[in-house]
Amino acid sequence: MNKRFENVRPRWSLGLLPMIMALAVVLGGLLAAPPAALAETAPVWTGYYYNNATLGGYPVLTRADAGLSFNWGTGSPGAGVPGDWFSAQWAGSATLDGGTYTFSATADDGIRVWVDDVILIDQWHLHLPTTYTASRYLAPGYHTFRVAYYDATGNASVSLSWTRGAVPPSTGATIVVDDRGAGFVWGGPASSWYSRQWGYNGALYWTYNSGHGTYNWAKWYPNVPAAGHYDVQVYVPSAYATTRRAQYVVNASGSQYVRELSQLSYSNQWVSLGSYYFQGGSGEFVYLSDHTGETHVSRQIAFDAIRFVPATGGTPPPPPGCSIVPTMGFGRVWSGVSSVRARLGCATEAEKTLWMGEQTFMGGRMFWRSDSSIIYVLNANGTWQQVADTWTSAEPEWDTGIVAPSGYYQPKRGFGKVWRNVLGVRSALNWATSEESGIYGGVQPFAGGTMIYSPSGGIYVLYGDGRWERYS
Repeated sequence: MNKRFENVRPRWSLGLLPMIMALAVVLGGLLAAPPAALAETAPVWTGYYYNNATLGGYPVLTRADAGLSFNWGTGSPGAGVPGDWFSAQWAGSATLDGGTYTFSATADDGIRVWVDDVILIDQWHLHLPTTYTASRYLAPGYHTFRVAYYDATGNASVSLSWTRGAVPPSTGATIVVDDRGAGFVWGGPASSWYSRQWGYNGALYWTYNSGHGTYNWAKWYPNVPAAGHYDVQVYVPSAYATTRRAQYVVNASGSQYVRELSQLSYSNQWVSLGSYYFQGGSGEFVYLSDHTGETHVSRQIAFDAIRFVPATGGTPPPPPGCSIVPTMGFGRVWSGVSSVRARLGCATEAEKTLWMGEQTFMGGRMFWRSDSSIIYVLNANGTWQQVADTWTSAEPEWDTGIVAPSGYYQPKRGFGKVWRNVLGVRSALNWATSEESGIYGGVQPFAGGTMIYSPSGGIYVLYGDGRWERYS
């Protein structure tokens, strides 16, 4: 196992404004329209070299580089560039045939690689000569590339190359993208990926989970032939799948839908993530990473096949003015209840699954969000309010002078502080009917309010006018 345990990455700067403008002029020429007849071309790189290791200020050397493969040893890359503590970046473009491309970058020291402005390799740290790989499906046509590099001391070297695989096939009406087939791309440290003869078609990849950042990831590109609804189903094998919080992200019709799945709950079976409207294009895919939020390297995540089955329902095509369409339970309520849709308006962010606190009272309910330390107070009379959680571990958990009647509870910690100190909360909620419990809930913000999902209570719609409703 060779995962990086640090989670702080140095800030990368493109330098000062004049340098950015100069780079933009060059990139403007690189981003011209592709030729009418598709023919593969080799990239011509424009290199910008700096006399510091941070890409700061003006480049001291700008030149055309025929290829991106250098081994300077302890010497200088060129006039004005020191032999140590320097940096460089390159911009290039090429016309390519469609297919899955695997990019290999070798560097001593730090390197970052972008393809079509999407970062594929991010290893901005000190290390000996090391090769990193990442894969991505590229549609036929024109593509842009960018590489950033720095050297500290000692030998300096950097190179980038790529190889092409096949175009994702369509297997009849149902599209299957397997981990050994075209359309499957992955990235992250190769030493942290493990291959096993298991699962769908007798092969899968797996890695350990990360509790505090993303290192290994994969994408499944369906390349659907025509717009329509597709049920997205993931194959969960009986082994190498022990995470309870696999975070799948479905990218369809310009929207993102996050679906959390407990792989541990399934064995050698297809599991649906829901139905979604796909427009058809290279920007639609399903994403999964090693970041689960569980204790670091305590779980295994399986990366196996995903299939896209034509469906008759699911998420509707995005309506005019709404770029994000709620799905699953939130989508069922938002799409099916016209009054909810009219009052909430469009979603402003994708649904988020997160750890929450929940407690029931004689006169309502409280929710706590771990991502923002916000407490929602829902009163039985249909009103609600939002309060900041200001409780700290240095404060008492509860008031010892307050004794709850038998069978009831005094709320503790943040809930208790709000209950005791915010005017009107205690009188409205009365005593708690249960102890506070932790849940994996869902939250999605809208222009006119917020939706909250609780496994025990269902879906709560909190409107911006201070009213709330519940849907089972």
